[in-house]
Amino acid sequence: MVNLKILNLVNNNITVIDECLLALKDTLENLYLKNNKIGLNGLGDLQVLTQMKLLDTLYIQSNKIKDPTVLEEIFMKMGIKVLYFQNNEAVRGIKDYRKVVISSLPTLTYLDERPVFDEDRRFAEAYTKGGREGEKEERTRWEQERRDKHLKYLSDFNDMVSKHKVQRDTPTTSVLDDIKLTEEQEQNIHKLAFSKSTTTEEHLSKKCEYS
Repeated sequence: MVNLKILNLVNNNITVIDECLLALKDTLENLYLKNNKIGLNGLGDLQVLTQMKLLDTLYIQSNKIKDPTVLEEIFMKMGIKVLYFQNNEAVRGIKDYRKVVISSLPTLTYLDERPVFDEDRRFAEAYTKGGREGEKEERTRWEQERRDKHLKYLSDFNDMVSKHKVQRDTPTTSVLDDIKLTEEQEQNIHKLAFSKSTTTEEHLSKKCEYS
């Protein structure tokens, strides 16, 4: 059990995350605590979580957590990547919940059934810094960057097509001109050309004799 990485304690009427969990503080990565009664006695019920060194996935939805400062007092002290926290009363106490949680937890990649995309983080951070106007400006910048990226892709694609078209239409002789032959290869080509020329002259000479 000392090397346990995943622990499932769903639906167990747990009210406090006990200190016995600290025996797993150096190994536990995923903790499932959905549908319990954690939080009835305040944030002290969750304090142990801040000492779990590797814990980055926490399912603690549908509990009894009421204090919205759980974000600062618990979650922000963890390197949390995946957090399921919906159906706790504290959610209603955090204005613009999703934006605030995303901007407060820089390592977060998944929140309550939905992934956190790069643009989600940009918009959320812009919102916490500049309010709705700041978010609006960041969305405008993001849209422009996306359009510029798309136009560059089209431009690069057209350049590639044009380049291949030029290569396809270039006469074969121009390609051959770039080929460097050895002295022996050049001699063989001259011999072949002379042989063909001689054969043609002999053929014409014989044809004249019979005519």
